[in-house]
Amino acid sequence: MKRALLAVETASEVCGIALHDGEMVVYEAVLRLRQMHARALVPLVAAAVEWLPGGWEALGAVAVSAGPGSYTGLRIGVSAAKGVCAARDLELV
Repeated sequence: MKRALLAVETASEVCGIALHDGEMVVYEAVLRLRQMHARALVPLVAAAVEWLPGGWEALGAVAVSAGPGSYTGLRIGVSAAKGVCAARDLELV
């Protein structure tokens, strides 16, 4: 697999992540639970990366939605994405 893109969505009531391999979405997880983003996002990311062949080393960048949406939801998504990028020296999109 090429270097994968991790996409994060927390701007709405949906908390979701996806992995894209440069050609198509290869993993997706979506929760439609109100006000659970802060609790659910990191476990979703961990499960996705665990599934990814090569794990963290196969990840090339993280993309996060910029809204429109709830301010708190956006902060959760951006904070988690920035944390992953800082810890793994990845590009933030």
